[in-house]
Amino acid sequence: MPQEGVEGVAWSAAMRSQLERIVAGLDEKLADCLPAYMVPSAYIPVRQMPMTVSAKTDRKRLREIGSSLSVEQLAAFEATGDEKRAPSTEMERRLQTLWATTLSLDTEKIGAGDSFFRMGGDSVSAMKLVGAARLEGVSLTVTDVFRKPRLSDMAVEATSMAGGESELAELASFSLLDDRLSVLHTSIRSRKDPTTAQTH
Repeated sequence: MPQEGVEGVAWSAAMRSQLERIVAGLDEKLADCLPAYMVPSAYIPVRQMPMTVSAKTDRKRLREIGSSLSVEQLAAFEATGDEKRAPSTEMERRLQTLWATTLSLDTEKIGAGDSFFRMGGDSVSAMKLVGAARLEGVSLTVTDVFRKPRLSDMAVEATSMAGGESELAELASFSLLDDRLSVLHTSIRSRKDPTTAQTH
């Protein structure tokens, strides 16, 4: 039966199978021309594309549909049907705990293959995650979060800090914001010059 409770969204076992066939390999192709944080981690089928009175795509309505989905419902719309893999390394488990705290989620709902942004993260929570990580002795930047949003990939970028919490006190004012601006500048440059994205 189609999934219920989400207006405008069409979903059933047969639809899931069809969707998986349609988007198979799409992530890899998009990754060749888009920054990692812009590659969709979920594809939501709708019964029909919402339109405005001027016959244009109703982007506001699409955002409303997406924001009405719970984390569990979004997980059902992932491109792959693989089972959630539990974090297996020490850094993956540390990041899993930090994600859970930052995003107010249960740790068991976060797998090694999950994306920070699919789980509800955004630019603001990315900055909070970086601050929380440094308090726990984990070196991570906002740039790392945007470029490597998947937990397993982020764990490879993250490193343990010897100074722990004391290093946080030495951070320059607005340094986390500088990280965020660096990501935005990289995105802008990649749009102007597609070859730039391949060098970062």
